[in-house]
Amino acid sequence: MHILLTAEIFVDFEGKYYTLKQAPFAPKGVKRKIPVMVGGTGPKRTLRTLAMYGDIMNAICGPEDLKRHWSILESHCEAVGRDPSEIKRSVHVPMRIIRDDPEAERVRRGNTWTMVGSPQYVIDRCAAFIEAGVDEFCLQSIPQKPDVYAELNEEIFSAFD
Repeated sequence: MHILLTAEIFVDFEGKYYTLKQAPFAPKGVKRKIPVMVGGTGPKRTLRTLAMYGDIMNAICGPEDLKRHWSILESHCEAVGRDPSEIKRSVHVPMRIIRDDPEAERVRRGNTWTMVGSPQYVIDRCAAFIEAGVDEFCLQSIPQKPDVYAELNEEIFSAFD
């Protein structure tokens, strides 16, 4: 797929009304290289594949587990001769403000990687992910409604300006 989007491909066409000689197959995008995001934290295959080919790691886990995954990724990078700092680190996390603590706990269901709770809880969880080395967040709101994102923007993201 990457080759189709970036290779110099030219085509010839001869039709009833038009003839093309060495016409470009598709115009190039603005970026020369499309970043490859690898999702997962499998220590043997996924993180090794990421070390060899990926540009962005996208993990689904809590900040407590990330340092272990980073360490494994760094070992794979060393084995393939790659600088691990070339790889951005992201997490995919559900995020939602729920002000009622028992309800927030019910929605979290013990999943430490979710960011569901009071504004301060969510801010603290974001900070823990950042401290663990996260560069970017891929957010999933529960439910997926514009007002949920507006609330997150006003109460959470503004804390990190």
